[in-house]
Amino acid sequence: NIDVALAWSARKDPLLALTIVNGFGWAWVVLGDSRGTDRIVTALTAAGESVPARERAAALLLAGWMQASAGALDVAREQIDAAMAIADAIDDIDLQARSCSFLAYVVCHDGEFREGLALTDRSAALYARLDRPWDQAANWLFAARAAISAGDQQRSVESFAQIDRWLAVVDDPWLHVRAEAMRGELARVQHRFDDAVMHLARAAAVSHRLGFLQTEAYQVASLGRALCQAGDYDTGAATLQLAIDKAEATGDARMATLARVHLGRVLRALGRRSEARAALEAAAAWHRRAGGGEQAPLGECLLAAIDAADGVDGAHDRLLEVLAVARVRGEAHVEVFALDALGRMADESGELDAARALWADADVRMSAASHFITERDRTDAALR
Repeated sequence: NIDVALAWSARKDPLLALTIVNGFGWAWVVLGDSRGTDRIVTALTAAGESVPARERAAALLLAGWMQASAGALDVAREQIDAAMAIADAIDDIDLQARSCSFLAYVVCHDGEFREGLALTDRSAALYARLDRPWDQAANWLFAARAAISAGDQQRSVESFAQIDRWLAVVDDPWLHVRAEAMRGELARVQHRFDDAVMHLARAAAVSHRLGFLQTEAYQVASLGRALCQAGDYDTGAATLQLAIDKAEATGDARMATLARVHLGRVLRALGRRSEARAALEAAAAWHRRAGGGEQAPLGECLLAAIDAADGVDGAHDRLLEVLAVARVRGEAHVEVFALDALGRMADESGELDAARALWADADVRMSAASHFITERDRTDAALR
């Protein structure tokens, strides 16, 4: 019925079409309805230049969010930048705050977690001038996600203090279930892996019951990772595959790709190298088409490590390249895998001192990556 109404409105009353998509847009986000982007773009196109500035910006923000969920990060940035320009031009604090918060969501998908934290800080400062408890709660959830992904425990805990403050006055099951999942992610950073499994399993079950399909896929993927860190790699691998299936069912190719990177890592640790290669090659192909994405460097590193073990030409240079980028970005888990693989190559070439030095360097970086990976993942270091 909504699509019929939109088709009629696009022909007869384009501004009504825009009102419809702006009204239903967040529902499509929550339900993981990938058709939402096309609906919003159709309404914007039909309305042309007659759209009031605030309504145009609101539609662009929703479209940007959905584009980011689908992995079109460059398009998402363009749409949110356009919304931000409108917000600045009309001096609309609410739109400015939302633009910062939505952009944080986008940049975190590209692995730019520190930038995401800066944007959520700016959004929170703007929202402090308004009465927007729901938006404050959502923004602090984004901040917690960025801090956890950056491995910043202090910022994570600070963000949760704000989340608890705002959720105490916001009765929204979607926000509450996302907070429950984020508690699982925080437990993982704090090495409380059994607690992480409990929180994430609970969140995924609630999301499934309430029909939050896209959210559920993300939470199931996080549960798979937590299960592995709690020591159950077989169940973790099966859970990650389930997350891929759920993400693909909602049309969330970005989430499916992220889960494939983690599945490849886990399958490699289980000794199922051919399956790991297939998962990582599929993830790398998607990331290359999309121009990058969250954990794209990890996928490239693991694939290069497998190629190195199989004697594929050029693997050594690829490992050096990914190591250099990981050092700049502070991605300790990628550094560990690259150093381990280079150590294995040195060991197999008889360069024993070099191999020991590389593995020792990897051990040092592992202290900063132990919330993300386990010693079992380090298959190339097992030769020591």
